[in-house]
Amino acid sequence: MNILHIINNMANGGAERLLVDFLPQLKAEHCNITLLVVIESTSLPVYIDELREAGVAVYFLKNSGSLYDIRLPFAINKFLNQGRYDIVHAHLFPTFYYVALVKRIFARKERYYFTEHSIHNKRIDDKRFKYLEKWIYKTFDRVIVISDAIKHKLDNWTGTAEKTLTIRNGLNLAKLEQAAAKDLSTIDSVLVGHDKKYLLMSARFDRPKRQDLLLEVVQRLPENFVLILAGEGPQLSNCQLLAGQLGISHRVVFLGHRSDIASLMKSVDLNILYSDYEGMSGVTVEALASGKPFLGSDVPGINDVAPSPLNLFKNYHPNEIAEKIINLSTLKENVLLDLQKEQSEKFTMKAMVEGYLGLYQSQG
Repeated sequence: MNILHIINNMANGGAERLLVDFLPQLKAEHCNITLLVVIESTSLPVYIDELREAGVAVYFLKNSGSLYDIRLPFAINKFLNQGRYDIVHAHLFPTFYYVALVKRIFARKERYYFTEHSIHNKRIDDKRFKYLEKWIYKTFDRVIVISDAIKHKLDNWTGTAEKTLTIRNGLNLAKLEQAAAKDLSTIDSVLVGHDKKYLLMSARFDRPKRQDLLLEVVQRLPENFVLILAGEGPQLSNCQLLAGQLGISHRVVFLGHRSDIASLMKSVDLNILYSDYEGMSGVTVEALASGKPFLGSDVPGINDVAPSPLNLFKNYHPNEIAEKIINLSTLKENVLLDLQKEQSEKFTMKAMVEGYLGLYQSQG
């Protein structure tokens, strides 16, 4: 079975990281997997190298430029003409629009799938896009969603319930378990000291993630609390500036992109995710499996993954969030940690691969 996945780029995002873990596992099930990336310049070389080392063929449509290029559907069609694919599987906007147009305009015969990774975008609930969205989504043979909350919202928006299938994202938990804890004092001199409490948020600096609001929470925490922020993105410089304005730069560490997140999660006192919404949060699952307490926003994509109300906070209540952080970061009981571990084991890469294989082999 020859399967082509297409995505905007391979930047530091949840969908991109998922493909790095998922596609090699799919290839191991005797599938011939190719990844077509629209823009090379905004992709992380480490992701491309990891995929190619696993035997996944990776190609680029263009080196740089805008994703909003009316020539892209023609470039995708030309690429398809150069190979023989049974399935074309699209990810993210606007690439999935282009893929839908390719199928429509050129009357292509491959089977076409799309995975909706998010519960929110600028088009949903905007009446100006409703009929176009219905037309686009109905182009695909099947639409895969990663949570029941996304399915409910999307079905109401597009009227494609008969085509929508839920397959939850999975993680390679064995890989997480093999990661070793780190000596945090080696990361930055600000971390050297006694009685420190370390918090970690690993996420792209872009909406819906809210590192900015988490910084306001940290301002309310005792001086021995240090926040570690891993990730890159357009809001990074703004958050660095805000940390200075809030007077907490001395206890906030901006790490940039990291390939050792699992090790970092195992090393801190608390993993945290502040977000306006999520699709199905892989970071939450990783944090639950880390053996350290997790605290996240009480929003879809997190609250349907977290096992207990103790793991959740209401957004925009910085004093209450600060109190929860203090309580969880000193957690001594194993009950919550055991719940977290048990919950994380429901989101395995094996189950995800089996779900997609069943879909691909069903001929529709």
